[in-house]
Amino acid sequence: MRDDALPFHRFLAVAGAIAAAVAAAIAVALLLMRHEGLPPGGLAVTRPVEPPGQPALQTAPQLDLAAYRREKARAASEAGG
Repeated sequence: MRDDALPFHRFLAVAGAIAAAVAAAIAVALLLMRHEGLPPGGLAVTRPVEPPGQPALQTAPQLDLAAYRREKARAASEAGG
């Protein structure tokens, strides 16, 4: 073998060892989840309950903000002239 040649068989061995370690870690995680009685995807996450009377944030307030600004601009123009 040449001195500057890549040791391809070693790369394959290391890649195989890494793949085996990942597969073993996944298997252990699934076995632990099964032992604890959890589904493979994990428990479903529920949304936190908001206290009553508290305002909730909007996910897309752009339309309401534009309407609010139009109303303020209209009120300012009526008051000024």
